[in-house]
Amino acid sequence: MLNNGPAIAAGALLFRMLTTFDAAKFLIIP
Repeated sequence: MLNNGPAIAAGALLFRMLTTFDAAKFLIIP
C-alpha cells in the first residue's frame, strides 16, 4: 500500500502534463 507513492506521483505528473498540453492547445488554436 505504501509502495504506491511513486506510481501515484508519476500518474499525477502525467495527468498534469496532459491537461496542461490540452489547455495550451485550446488556448493556441482559437
